[in-house]
Amino acid sequence: MVLGALLVAAGDRPRYPANRYAVAVPAPHPCSTRSPAVRGLERTGGRADRRGDLLTRRPGNLTRGPFGAPPTRRTFQHVAHDDPSALLDATDRSLLGQLRDNGRATVRAVADKLGLPESTVRGRFNALFSQGIVRSTVLVHPGVVGQRLITFVRLQVDPAAWEQVAASHVLGGAPWLARTIDSSAILTQLGVADVADVRDLVRAGNALEGVHRAEVRIVLGISLGQNAHTSLGARVGPWPTPPGRAVDDTDRRLIELLRQDGRASFTALSQQVGLTVAGTRRRVLKLAEDDLVRFVTVFDDGRPEVNADVHLVLAADRRDEVLDFVAAHPAVRYVAETAGSYDVSLFLAATDDEELDRAVDELTSVPGALAHEFVRLEVVRDRVGWDSFTV
Repeated sequence: MVLGALLVAAGDRPRYPANRYAVAVPAPHPCSTRSPAVRGLERTGGRADRRGDLLTRRPGNLTRGPFGAPPTRRTFQHVAHDDPSALLDATDRSLLGQLRDNGRATVRAVADKLGLPESTVRGRFNALFSQGIVRSTVLVHPGVVGQRLITFVRLQVDPAAWEQVAASHVLGGAPWLARTIDSSAILTQLGVADVADVRDLVRAGNALEGVHRAEVRIVLGISLGQNAHTSLGARVGPWPTPPGRAVDDTDRRLIELLRQDGRASFTALSQQVGLTVAGTRRRVLKLAEDDLVRFVTVFDDGRPEVNADVHLVLAADRRDEVLDFVAAHPAVRYVAETAGSYDVSLFLAATDDEELDRAVDELTSVPGALAHEFVRLEVVRDRVGWDSFTV
């Protein structure tokens, strides 16, 4: 089951699979008339532009690279290690905490708050971003990109052809993709505009060489499980429907650039869209104020993890009882209600096979679960910037 970019039930928001999670900006002060995302941009945008302190996700992405210099082993030891989280010290974790609070925080602001030299914060941030421990992006209102339905796609494939199918025109653009352990099936999630697109998706999947059968299920709703480790922010719940206003070509270009790097400076963005820095700043602030984009920071702590899908058929008179039980289970990251052969799909995360097997036994034996399917997964693609990902 693919559960990184879903339309959520009110009061919940999705999390990235495979140890990745998105953190929204803090809740606004009750006396404030501006959204926290907008206030954060206003506080950091101008000074960061002058000082060049805004981070970039990778060297050469929109700006001159993270602080103008590549990371070094002396600065941060995140190279060639099986468990990067083991190399995060107390300072690194304090810096990550600051980024959770405000993904666009400048080096100076973080240094002042933590009482650290700016050079230390700059070097640590540089390495955290360059090594992929931290990434910044924006989430985009699904209506802006024309996606109103979220689908789970499962392709039964020839194991020898799974890589070719995963890179095909049908699945090549999917931000999240997993395969079964024996490579006999590929699972992903795609957003579409309407039911006609669902039909076309099934036909396109079945037409791929190496595919035996394409199955598509429509997601009716999703909630977070206990494993999601929710960090509540200002933007909790579904997007407003429909979007508050239309966007033009300049807005779309800015959104595309911000999806690549949510910390890109207004100066760098202005050079890409052909506006003044002030005009670019107004545009970005307006996109956030109108809730067309939401700035988030994505973390990958590098800890090992095993994953699985569990699909359940539920007894009608015990549906709510089962949903409450599975959502509270410590191994369940997402609970998705779907239309199709199963009533609910669960995405599980555990530290090892023994813990995963125990969780599957507990979840599939709950009273009210009439039938089930269990599939071990290996996540092979997990990118940020999902068009329909909602907080």
